[in-house]
Amino acid sequence: MSDSTEQPTVVVIGPACSTGGMASVMRAQLSGPLKNRYHFFALDNSKRTPPHRTLITALRTHLQMLGELIGLLNRHRPNLVHIHTCSGPTFYRSMVDMWIARLYRVPVLLHIHGGRFRDFLGRTTGFCRWLVRRTLLRADAVVALSDGWARQLNEFEPRLHPTVVPNGVSLPRRNILRTRYPYRLVFIGTLKREKGIDDLLEAVAWLPSNIRRHVQLRVIGPDPVDRLSELRAKCRDLRIHDRVIWRGTLTPSAVRRELEEATFFVLPSHSEAMPLSLLEAMACGLPVVATRVGAVPEVIRNATDGILIEPRNPPQLCQAMKTLILKPALQKQLGRAARARIRTLFHLRQTSERLDEVYRRTCDAREVIS
Repeated sequence: MSDSTEQPTVVVIGPACSTGGMASVMRAQLSGPLKNRYHFFALDNSKRTPPHRTLITALRTHLQMLGELIGLLNRHRPNLVHIHTCSGPTFYRSMVDMWIARLYRVPVLLHIHGGRFRDFLGRTTGFCRWLVRRTLLRADAVVALSDGWARQLNEFEPRLHPTVVPNGVSLPRRNILRTRYPYRLVFIGTLKREKGIDDLLEAVAWLPSNIRRHVQLRVIGPDPVDRLSELRAKCRDLRIHDRVIWRGTLTPSAVRRELEEATFFVLPSHSEAMPLSLLEAMACGLPVVATRVGAVPEVIRNATDGILIEPRNPPQLCQAMKTLILKPALQKQLGRAARARIRTLFHLRQTSERLDEVYRRTCDAREVIS
């Protein structure tokens, strides 16, 4: 690869058409700075079956995806297969993809996402634990999203040497630093409990009434577990139903507009990897309140780039939001620092360069071995 004048070919496997951070990272990769250096062929492994599918249906669908992968390997003879993966069944599917690629003697990069990956590793036992460890070791490269995640992978398998490539986002052309009235709080994520949406609703309800009546919480994201009716009822019980706007799933441009018009961004998750929504909010110059989970403390320096709180702590979340609402100068200070933080460490150009280095090192090493 290092001596070739032709653009290398990379097959990228991941949920390109889904919602969520992993899908957004994959789409940014395919359309970002590296698209002019590599021929990308995407294999979309987004969920194609209904929630209550039978085992036969799931297996048939997976076999269809494997057939698509084999077709790509036969037609394009890629220089690399890049697999975006996370915990649970997704990782076991990625195992099969990786071993098929290795049968074709194609280098494989495993890109680890998902806030629950450490828990997944801790739950594996016996043969499954051996299989996960074996898969990680046989990958030609493993990418972690942060130094902390790399250490966790090393704790699981000391012989593993993951490369850290954080998620990256582009910067808007101008810095949006607007204090909105009423105060517009934005939450982006699925309506699952682990995203902390219940904690956020309680925290809004506990705001003093003279503040709460000027607050508008805008909730953006899908409802894959049919919780919306339950959450609406919770809002009525908390008497904040007129303070919450349910926006559902939006296009990337619509999400950007919501961020540009917000007062600040709230991420109350119980677990995370390196949430892209957090990076996008910071890139827009928004002050952020977020929980100390996953790689979030490696992105945000508390009281410098945002406010960090403990997960599952509505009173602390309420106090942090109250502080930001009452201190417009602090909003601007944190928003400017957040945008500068993204420009320095998490800009898409920089993270793409780091991924390019992994690509070249991985393929050159395989050529030397061959």
